[in-house]
Amino acid sequence: MAIIGAAVALRSKAWRPVLILAGISLLLALGLVLRWDNQTVQWSMLRPLNALIWRVGYALKPGLFVSPQVAYPFADAAPMPGLLLSAVVPFFERARVFARYALPAGLAIFLLAGLAVTRVRPGWLRYGLAALLLFEVLPPPTQSYAFPPASHPAFDWLRQQAAEPQGIVELDGQPGLRLGMPMGGDILWATRLHRRATTGGASSIWPAHTVYLIKWLAEHPRPFKDPDFVSLLRFYGVRYVLLHMHGESVAAQLDDAKQNDGLRLAQCFSSDSPAPPYDSPICVLELQPPAAPDFNLLLRGGWSGPEPWGRWVDGTTARALFVATRRAPIHLSLQAFPFCVPDQSQKVTVSVNHVLLTTHEWGDCEPWSGEIEIPASLITIGENELVLDLGYGARPIDVTAGENKDSRSLSVGVTQLHLDPIP
Repeated sequence: MAIIGAAVALRSKAWRPVLILAGISLLLALGLVLRWDNQTVQWSMLRPLNALIWRVGYALKPGLFVSPQVAYPFADAAPMPGLLLSAVVPFFERARVFARYALPAGLAIFLLAGLAVTRVRPGWLRYGLAALLLFEVLPPPTQSYAFPPASHPAFDWLRQQAAEPQGIVELDGQPGLRLGMPMGGDILWATRLHRRATTGGASSIWPAHTVYLIKWLAEHPRPFKDPDFVSLLRFYGVRYVLLHMHGESVAAQLDDAKQNDGLRLAQCFSSDSPAPPYDSPICVLELQPPAAPDFNLLLRGGWSGPEPWGRWVDGTTARALFVATRRAPIHLSLQAFPFCVPDQSQKVTVSVNHVLLTTHEWGDCEPWSGEIEIPASLITIGENELVLDLGYGARPIDVTAGENKDSRSLSVGVTQLHLDPIP
């Protein structure tokens, strides 16, 4: 009826605004890519166009287009204008823009359908069509589920564990054979059942630290194989990982988790309820104590491999990362000793997010213990960088005239690099 109404409206200038509204709103309401029967339409000839749009989006909005490589399913998808607008228009991806265009599109369609009905003769057919249109706008029947929803055996098991402040992270299968964090009211309601703090949240309103973890997961399709993943979860106070066993490749992800030394499979639980939202199996993984408890930052450039007492800084600069879930002061414990070279004085400066916090200069070869407070004003929710800058680095093979064959450029040995929140 709306198509017939559009043909009628084409002959009237007064109806042209409705036609324009319907066309633009329908086009933008279709979203980022063209879909048919709930499947993304794929056309490999569009790959260069998608790559160009993605590069523009990554340059302008790296927080949305989180990787320079085109993510699934956008590589070969038929792009809609919404994809380009999301890449170049500020804040276009916010506030359910596509749903907002669907609202005027629906209004325009029903106006055009109503116009078509008024042109129908005889009267009984016109009234019959009007009744059908009224019937069409009624909400469709939905399945009826009991409320409150039945708990899940995994939640019951969690609730029975010793009371402790550590929380959980829930993961499930996402498109593109990766893991993601489920978001929605069911995740929040589950906290009433298992009594654990969760890294998840409701859709649309995500805490900044949750957004960081979502982006990290998007950039790491096999997170359990990444050596930083378990350490990253510790910044969130996570003790248990709840892996929802639905979605693509989740079984392979569970196999990866079983091979991660930082995790232990506690148990897999089948659901007792056939009704959503807690109707899928859940496997619970427990984080194990860290292998190096004196180091809880994510080490980056400038560090040698682990030794029984700690790590050497190889060179004159060492970087480490930590993730903050709130802006609050943090206590840093740093213990180090210099690689002593005759007639040279070693010096270390500690910086966080490019701001100098403290400096220490050794007058001897004795260990130094630094207790440093990182103020809340320097903390960024999400990733933060800590940098150690040293005065010099020297190769043992040169200092000992070849007796020590170590050819690394050593500056200081670090026996502790540990962060603790300040209550």
